[in-house]
Amino acid sequence: MPDKTPSSIPSAQTAASDWLTSSGATPEQQALKRRYPTALDLRARAQRRLPRFAFEYLDGGAGAGLFNLSPFRGPSAGAGTVFELGKMAAQGKPVFGYSNDPAAYEARAVRSQGQKTEEDGVLRDRDGHMIERFGLADNLMIAEAIRQSGGDTSVAEEKAEPRLAAMAAFEAALAIPCTRAV
Repeated sequence: MPDKTPSSIPSAQTAASDWLTSSGATPEQQALKRRYPTALDLRARAQRRLPRFAFEYLDGGAGAGLFNLSPFRGPSAGAGTVFELGKMAAQGKPVFGYSNDPAAYEARAVRSQGQKTEEDGVLRDRDGHMIERFGLADNLMIAEAIRQSGGDTSVAEEKAEPRLAAMAAFEAALAIPCTRAV
């Protein structure tokens, strides 16, 4: 978890924040600060208003993430899941995935969106959008974020219900070694 001690906050930001809250700031300056708060102000406000577990999650308390990337309402993982995966990857934390569908993203996109092959050899869906052909478990940006973070994706076809739970792939994902310290 990131160091949140006062000494870890850059002194220029602390000085500016202290100045604007001190009695030396004019009412206009204080109104301006309320209207345009700094990132530190917003963080402090969130910490006061959110339940502790929610603030720690949003502030980056987890050291790694394991995400269910089973197709959800389309050929790829759910948008919320992908958002959370991207957030953790952007924080430099290892992320791992698992899916109940062993088909490559290309095959799932064709199954979900229909296929139309262009003369230039580019695979396109029924709306003319290009379908990536990388043979990956999911969209290139998702798969590459996982790989670059030091994680990997486990894929296992789910036979039991509910399929979306992807328990076989989840159990396999727990055995994936992490290639970097958590």
